[in-house]
Amino acid sequence: MGEVIREVSGQGMSVVLVEQNLGLALSVAREVAVMRKGRIVHRATCADFASRPDDRRRLLGVE
Repeated sequence: MGEVIREVSGQGMSVVLVEQNLGLALSVAREVAVMRKGRIVHRATCADFASRPDDRRRLLGVE
């Protein structure tokens, strides 16, 4: 699935991915938006989000 998303995105199309697999999401996305009860509660670039384990733990409960 990641390869297809990268290919489509590489052709200039925008992709909205709703995914529970954080590793996959971070490997194909440019930006992360965390939603809670239908509202965006946090936005960051993938690089920034990946480098902040405290944010991941607080927002998602994962390392």
